[in-house]
Amino acid sequence: MSDSGNGRATYRVSDVYEVPLRGVMLRLKVHGGEPSMKDLKRGAAIDVRSPDGARRTVHVKAIGVISGRAKQERLDRTGEIDVLVSREDGLADPPVGIGWTAAAGKGSGEGASGENASAGKGSGEGASGEGASAGKGSGEGASGEGAASGEGED
Repeated sequence: MSDSGNGRATYRVSDVYEVPLRGVMLRLKVHGGEPSMKDLKRGAAIDVRSPDGARRTVHVKAIGVISGRAKQERLDRTGEIDVLVSREDGLADPPVGIGWTAAAGKGSGEGASGENASAGKGSGEGASGEGASAGKGSGEGASGEGAASGEGED
């Protein structure tokens, strides 16, 4: 998975840990492209690939705020971000692990379906069900397990 000038940022999974009652936290380190918080907001699709070539799409439930609110400036400065995905997404066979690559941005999530699905360019717009967001990922009017108010917004 590489950024071939198509607007997709690429990341390397540097840590994976299970968060009880929430899902699986993936620590993503920027590997290439132009990372954007907008591409990682709740409901966004992230394409992941294992070192041996296994691929699938996971969906962001929330942005980790362990060490403070995630903002674009922080992503630019540190080059890493924690994203929470559902337990089912993170631990499916094979489970996402350290060394996997991830791509987010334009082109991610198109045609995605399922519990945390997003529609169109990984933006989270039009998502429904558990982990859904409304109002372009701002959390306004969102309800369900993944709902919150504006996590990861600038």
